Amino acid sequence: MWISLFTLSVLYQFGFYKSFASLKVLIVVVVVSIGWEFFEFTAGVPREANFAFDTSLDLLMDGVGAFAGFMTGKRLIAHDARYE
Repeated sequence: MWISLFTLSVLYQFGFYKSFASLKVLIVVVVVSIGWEFFEFTAGVPREANFAFDTSLDLLMDGVGAFAGFMTGKRLIAHDARYE
């Protein structure tokens, strides 16, 4: 969730929020999520027998967090825009 909120805030601060913000946030979240899974694999984090399930669940939760963060950020930006 924090990755999507951070990305959205950076896009908003630099004026890139209007065009395809959701796609940009999704791309950043997917890259960071896959990067984290790759880091776990290369760092030798002990894997359980259900490694595929664990990785899938991690990526699903990353997606849910990204959606929640994006929707929260979108509301905050809309609220902020009313006071400009």
